[in-house]
Formats: sequence, C-alpha cells, structure tokens
Amino acid sequence: MSDRVSGILLCVLVGLAIVLGGSGFGVIGNLLLQLLALPVIFIAILRLARERLDNWTRAGLATVALIHLLPLLQLVPLSPALWTQMNGRDWIARGYVDLGIALPSIGISLSPEETLAWWLHLFPATGAFLLGLTVPLRERRWVAWVIVALTLVSTVLGIVQVATGYGYLYRITNIGSAVGFFANRNHLATLLVMAIPLTFLLLEKRRKPMTGTRLWTAIFSIFALILVMLVGILMAGSRAGFGLSLIAILLGAATGIRWSRDVARWVPAVAAIALVLAGVAVSTVALDPVTTTQAAVKTELQDKRIRAIPETVALGWKYFPWGSGLGAFDATFRTSTSDINLEDYYLNHAHNDYLETWLTAGVLGVGLIGIILIQYLGLLGRAWRARLADQQMLSRLGALSVGLALVHCAVDYPLRTIADATVFGVLAAFIYPAMAGAIRTIPRLPQSRVTVIE
Repeated sequence: MSDRVSGILLCVLVGLAIVLGGSGFGVIGNLLLQLLALPVIFIAILRLARERLDNWTRAGLATVALIHLLPLLQLVPLSPALWTQMNGRDWIARGYVDLGIALPSIGISLSPEETLAWWLHLFPATGAFLLGLTVPLRERRWVAWVIVALTLVSTVLGIVQVATGYGYLYRITNIGSAVGFFANRNHLATLLVMAIPLTFLLLEKRRKPMTGTRLWTAIFSIFALILVMLVGILMAGSRAGFGLSLIAILLGAATGIRWSRDVARWVPAVAAIALVLAGVAVSTVALDPVTTTQAAVKTELQDKRIRAIPETVALGWKYFPWGSGLGAFDATFRTSTSDINLEDYYLNHAHNDYLETWLTAGVLGVGLIGIILIQYLGLLGRAWRARLADQQMLSRLGALSVGLALVHCAVDYPLRTIADATVFGVLAAFIYPAMAGAIRTIPRLPQSRVTVIE
C-alpha cells in the first residue's frame, strides 16, 4: 500500500475515532472503530515488516505487545488450587461454598467481560500508533490537521450545546456543559489540550524560516484557533483542562519560536499571548456554563474523588500483586466497605488512571506504566537533542501533547475513551522519526546505486 493511501486510511481512522469514540455508551460507534482497526493493524504490520527498525521503535512495539498481553493473561482460567490462594478472592470462594457449588476455574479478572471489552478498546489506538509509525512526514501533517479541524468542530458543537441545550450525542452526559462529540466534558478538554500544541505547526518552515507578513499571519491564525479552543475548555468547565491548556500554549509557543529566525518579532507576540491568557482567566466566571446547582454537584463529586483515593490504594493492596482485572474497577470498588458507596453518586472510575491501574492490574500494570514513562522521557530527550528540522517540530509538538495527556490521566481517565486514546496513540507514533518515504532506494542503475533522500 502506498504512503498516500496509508496516510488517508490513518486520517479516516483518527477522524472517525474523534467523531464516534467519545463514550463507552456508544456501543455501535465503538464496535465500528474496533472492526476498522483490524485491517489497519494488519496493514501496519506488513509495512513495519519491510522497515529497518531502530531500538527505540522495537522497544515501543514490544511495549504495545505487552499492553495487549496483560488483559489476555487476566482472562486465562486458573484452577481453584491457584486462584483461591490469590489475595482478595476468599469472599468469592466462600460464595461458591455457601451455595454448594463446586469451585470453578476462573481467571484473575473479577469481571471478565469488562476485561475483554478493555482489550478490544485498545485496537483503534494500536492501529493508529502502528500505522502512524510507518507514514512519512507529509502524511503525518495531514493527520495532525485532521485532529485540529475535528477538535474545532467538536468545540463549536460544544458551544452550541451550552447555548441551546441541544446537540448532546449521549443520554448519559454532562448536560449544561460543552462536551462536543464526547459524553464527558473532561474528555473534550483532553482532546483540546492535545490539539493546542499542533496549531503551532503553522510556523513550520518549508525551505526557510518564516519572517515578515507570513510569520505574523501564522501567529494570528494560531491565536484564533487557540482562542476558540480556550472558550471550549471554559465552557466544558474542566479546571484541569484549563490549567493544562495554558501550559500547552506556553510550551507550544516556546517550540515555535525556535523555528523563527527573527526572534525579536516574537516579543510582542508573547506579550499578546499573556494578555489573551489574562483576559481568558478573568472571563472564566462569566463563561462558566455550570449553574449554582450543577456547581454544588461538581464540588460534591470532586470531594468524593479525593476521598476515594486512599480507598483505591487500600483495595490495590487487598488484590496485590495481580490486581482485580482491567476494566473491573466498578465491580471491585462496589466490594469496598467505604461509606462512599452509600452516597448519591457512584464512581465508575477512580478518576486517576495510575491508581486505577494499580488496583486493576497490580504490579504488572504499574511496571508497564513505568516502561511507558521511561520510553517517553527517552524519546522526548531524543527529539529535543536532534537538529532543528521540520520533522523534529512535529515530533516535539506531538511529545508535548502526549505529555500533557499523561498529566491529565492523574486527575481523570481520558484514555479510556477510544477518541482520546486513538489521538494519543497516533501522536505517540509521531515522536518517533518517520520511516516510510524518508529514504527511498531507486532500483539498481548501470554501474551505480543511487539513493534519494527526500
């Protein structure tokens, strides 16, 4: 398959993921994305098999394989002699004994159907990551602008939702807040935070750095895009998203400055960014769509999430070291004796992906998180040490987006939606140098072999 066709396929997968994958309640949309991901993964594997992979890429592929292997291991049936010896399973064994039923062979997961669903949820993000590794720089730019464009569409939809009360795509959602294509306002905020650094691709030089009118046109275009996204974050009412968006703007601008020969022109630009941010901060209260009643609910939920942290940690020790099963947080947390479960609002997730992984995947899950973070930091350092080049600009901006999403995972669970997970996956691939199309070898000519470097 040609680079162009692969790039178009990647754009389709990422675009559909943003539009259809905004909630776990969208069963049909998620199923379509998972089915589409299967041929994408197959094509990506064929393309990767033709490439000479460096050690970083091999390590990334091995990590993806381990991520897929972990939920499957949790589904392997174990004999009663094994699973009854695991921490946290005594109450299950007593239930079978009290009912007079022989102990069956079961896996590590307390909720096998949720663990299987979690594994299937990985497919679109995996397809985006694998195919993203193989496409050249031009096609990577296409995908980046598809993300920015659909993020703007989702933002505009969110503004309409707040203004009219209509346009919500899911029955269970944050009514009164901007959610766009999502069911959860925080997940829209994560998409916006990941998209903001990509807007600085407008400063990407082609043959020479931007100066004069072209530079100012690009800067003001970036301002316009970011301003719309900031309004979307404010209308979503995500406090973490708002804070991370400011960091995204500052780091994106710092990255973009390095691609401008005339740095002095950026001095008033930076001052303008500061004024815009101050204006946005002042208008936060005025633009906040949350009513007094909703604000009280939001405060109660935030308090519940904070109080659930020590309970989640304690449950993790209860099921140490293997965890209770990926995707099984709800089923596990309901077994807690905490009074949190007696209140009006229940927790379907820990609102901290790292703690939830500790509870549901145990030491293996924590180890995988450690591997991912080590690889990310290594690739981040590699991107920043490399010579300034167009490809490195996209790598650095993608690294910023991925890093901000990882930070947001500490206060929410954005990557548990296919939309954010797929965008995260393809941006993670962009941190690696482009493979296909970077170097092509022309068939053997008489008396010589010619290598063309694009």
